[in-house]
Parts: sequence; structure tokens; C-alpha cells
Amino acid sequence: MSTLDRAVLVLNRNWLAVNVATVRRAVVLLYTGSARVVATDDYSAHDFVSWLDYSRDADGDCIRTPSLKIKIPEVIILNSYTGTPAGYRGPTRATLFARDNFTCQYCGRRLPPSQLTIDHVIPRSLGGTDDWTNLLTACNDCNARKGGRTPRGAGMRLRRKPRRPLPAPFCKVRTIRNAPESWRRFLSGLPIPSSNGTDESE
Repeated sequence: MSTLDRAVLVLNRNWLAVNVATVRRAVVLLYTGSARVVATDDYSAHDFVSWLDYSRDADGDCIRTPSLKIKIPEVIILNSYTGTPAGYRGPTRATLFARDNFTCQYCGRRLPPSQLTIDHVIPRSLGGTDDWTNLLTACNDCNARKGGRTPRGAGMRLRRKPRRPLPAPFCKVRTIRNAPESWRRFLSGLPIPSSNGTDESE
């Protein structure tokens, strides 16, 4: 794998990990002013010019041209994007169908969306909530059969217990070998201090 194809962790403006990009893409975002590089020694954020200055005396892998030396970024922060991947947000019909692969979680049939419903494992009438761990995809027949009962009360068995899906960056990180150690803090939910000592995660 070339240096430019290495993985870079992408944070939104609120310091929340939202994606994984290549070094090539990260440098483009940095150069165009869409992102800053996070220096993983002190969590300071650098624009393109500032990062060139930082890179001048930096150790580690660098991109070199006849006139420039750019330290390979490991983490970047987007300047304007504040959105979050599905796993961070509450469930929607579309994200539940995607999580359950358009498959009834009782009979196992894979069906088009028009033949699927969203079922509460514990019905609302029994105190069930509208969260990831209580909602799943069910076909029309199974949902009607279950009615306002729990699966056990209806004599039905779940094929898989519903869970909150991993947000996009966490799914991608699982496929990356030897992810940088500097990513660990951004993926653990810990607050990230800014260069002036305040908490940027709020």
C-alpha cells in the first residue's frame, strides 16, 4: 500500500469520529481549507500553512516534493461538518432496514421494504422504547402474529438480538490493520482537549 493510500481518521467539527479517509484525500481537504490536521502530541489543529511549519522539524513519515515536506496526517478535523453517522443517532426506518439487511428477524425471509414493518420487541403498551435495542425488522405476517405481545408471549424466537450499529468510522477501523495508536482516544468517547485547555467535545 502506498503512503497516499494510508488511512486517516476524520473528525467532525465537534471532534467526533465520523469517517476514515486516505492520506491523499486528507491532504486535499487540508489544502483546500476544508479541514485541519490534528497534531496528536498536543491536539492542536493546523491549517495547511501551519502544518507545513509543523512538518519542517517533525519526525516520522512525510510526503516530500522538491520544495515541501508534509508530515503524514493521522487525524484531521473538518471545519464545517457537524453531522454524525447513523450509529450515533436514533434509529429510523431506513437505518433499521439496513441494519437488519431487509430481513424479517423472526422468520428470516429477505423482502422488499413494502413487505416489511418495524416491530417493538417489547411492545410500547408494555413499556417498550423506540431505541436500537428494542426495534427490529419484521415481515407483515410475523408482526401480525406477534401482535402486542413479547416474542416469548407469542411463542416466537428472535433470530438475532437487536443492537445499536457501530458508526461508520468504527466499522471501517475494524477492517484496518495496525490503525495508529493516536486514533484510540478519539474512538473511546473520551473528551478531547483543545490547544487552549478547554474541552472541544462539548
